[in-house]
Amino acid sequence: MENLAHSAKGEIREQPYQKHVSEVLKMAEDNAERLSPYTKYGPLLLSAVKYAASFHDLGKLDLENQQVLRGRKGRLPINHVDGGVAFLFSQPSLVRSLAALSIYSHHIGLPSGPTEETRGPGKVFRDETLKKVTDERLPEYLKAHKSLIGLTDIPEIQWKGSIPSPLCMRIALSCLVDADHT
Repeated sequence: MENLAHSAKGEIREQPYQKHVSEVLKMAEDNAERLSPYTKYGPLLLSAVKYAASFHDLGKLDLENQQVLRGRKGRLPINHVDGGVAFLFSQPSLVRSLAALSIYSHHIGLPSGPTEETRGPGKVFRDETLKKVTDERLPEYLKAHKSLIGLTDIPEIQWKGSIPSPLCMRIALSCLVDADHT
C-alpha cells in the first residue's frame, strides 16, 4: 500500500509521500538558492533547508499515522514533526539544528529559544510525550523514507561563521513552509 503525506479532502486527492517530499524539497531548495546570495549565511541556509525539506514529514511514515491518512477519521495520532527532529539530532551540527528548528516550527511557528533551552539536553524541539516512541520507531521511518526517496545527498557543511541570526532562522522556516503549503 502506498505511503501518503496527505489524505484526500473534498475534491483534492490524496498525495503520496514520495511525491510530496520530492516536490517540497525541490521548491524549498529553489527558495533557498534564490535567497542565499543575499545573506552571509547562504551556505548554511541552503544546507539546512535541504535537510528540513527532506525530513519534515518523516513521522507521517508511522503506521498509526498512515492508517489515518488512508481514510480513518481523526487527527494524526503521532506528532509527525518529531521523527524528522529526532533524525536530525541523531548527528548534531549547527546545520541540522537549524533544520530541526524549521521542522519543529513548520506548523506552529518559531518557539521561544530560551524556553526550549530550559527543557534540557535531548528535549529541545522534541515532543516529550512521544520521544521514546519516536526514538524506537525512527529506524522504521528511515527505512521507509529511504525506499521511497533515497537518502538525500545533502552536503554537510562545517559552518565556521557566526550562529545564524533570528532573521536567518525565519528565512529557513519560510523556505520550508512556502514549499510545504504550496
